Amino acid sequence: AEATHASTDASKGGGGVRVSAASVQMSVEDRDSLLAVSPDGCQVQSRAERSWSGGRASVGVLKGRYYVEATCCDDGLCRVGWSSKAGALELGTDKQGFGYGGTAKKSHARQFDSYGDTYGNGDVIGCMFDGVSGHIRFSKNGADLGVAFELPAQLQHQAMYFSVCLKNAEMNINFGRTPFKHVPQVWQSLNS
Repeated sequence: AEATHASTDASKGGGGVRVSAASVQMSVEDRDSLLAVSPDGCQVQSRAERSWSGGRASVGVLKGRYYVEATCCDDGLCRVGWSSKAGALELGTDKQGFGYGGTAKKSHARQFDSYGDTYGNGDVIGCMFDGVSGHIRFSKNGADLGVAFELPAQLQHQAMYFSVCLKNAEMNINFGRTPFKHVPQVWQSLNS
């Protein structure tokens, strides 16, 4: 299957490109040097204990409703969400990124507010980007946690990329190559 998304390269020109379903993965270029990405681009790891390491997906989205699942593989610290190409790789620390962390905090522009539940080893976090209503929301093990963020007007016309930020942690990322564990009804995978 093919879908129109803004790719890492095409986002510079603002247009969309056709990408094959198998090509959506975590980018090996758009990441911190301490964030390891598996050869298939669906597993990320950072063993840095004192600093955060982040990265983005190879494909961004503009419109539609998209869903990505991130599964925690250990008890390290994780933050998942969405950011623009201009966003800091330390997700949620500037005005271009929106994160949800395992400490039950949502983060944007270095503001950390209570949201959802804590999560850790074995938990599946659903990351939902709603380009129709301009919302970002999350779920934990299939339970919808509600709207976490409303996108500011200036970001509603920029491609947003699934993003992750880890400290001594590992996560498996499912962009839809394999069946989701908890798929919401009105959302589609980045691989659709």
